[in-house]
Amino acid sequence: MDVEKGGKARLHFVVEGNPKELPVLVAVPDVGLSSEMAFRPLLSYEANRSLFSRFCVFHTVFPGQGAGDADLPVGSFPSFDEILDQLYNSLEEHGVKSFVGIGVGAGGTILLNYGLKFRGTMSALIMISSDPLGPGWTEYLIGKADRIALQKTGMNEIILKQFLIRWFSSHTQSNAPDLMAQYKVQLSQLNANNLAQFIDSFSARKIIKSFAEATFHLFVFVGLESHNANTTFESFHLFDPNLRNKLEVANCADLVCVEDPAVFHKPLELFFQGLGDIFAPRV
Repeated sequence: MDVEKGGKARLHFVVEGNPKELPVLVAVPDVGLSSEMAFRPLLSYEANRSLFSRFCVFHTVFPGQGAGDADLPVGSFPSFDEILDQLYNSLEEHGVKSFVGIGVGAGGTILLNYGLKFRGTMSALIMISSDPLGPGWTEYLIGKADRIALQKTGMNEIILKQFLIRWFSSHTQSNAPDLMAQYKVQLSQLNANNLAQFIDSFSARKIIKSFAEATFHLFVFVGLESHNANTTFESFHLFDPNLRNKLEVANCADLVCVEDPAVFHKPLELFFQGLGDIFAPRV
């Protein structure tokens, strides 16, 4: 486990491609998901390969969130603001000065706040079913209850079901049992104590609210059955109308990138075209 000076566990990246030759895409998953499980269906979907093969992808790995990881010491998982700082420092160590971000659920919230804190470092953000706002009492209490349950009883059927019904629409739950089983197995292999620390960190987040001052282009994809749909709709108008785009996707919950990867192709093709010179040759 990599540890920072203050004793906090440190995130890292799994890198696909050469950042000296290609523009960088930083992928940040939701709580309970690896970047591979969150984004591989989107990146490898046949029609999307031509879009994403033009990027060097930095898959974000949060501390202690891998299958079978050992317990993190109590209090060692970074706070929300420390996650932002760790992202910045890690990208700087890799020589990345500018990137496009893609985040689902908590990952999109993290990248949104990253772009508002470190202005000019993120040129665009693809945010998938994320909550742009701070935690309300409902989320805080549910997060606290989940943390206590995970620490006392470990990963149980109730918690597994809570994650799955948040990630997947009723249509997917009824018609794709193999897909549901795959994500249930992946989730069940996580260290319950470490997951509880991540939930605690995210539930205590203090967000940056200066949405109108965002300098990056934003494309929001939101599943109409997402538990974040209402907060997405409420906050979208706060962003600069010249920089924002939104697509609402039927028959999807939070994991639009898994449930319907085809829906991304044409919108992102046009979105990337509008970003200008991000694909210009590296000098």
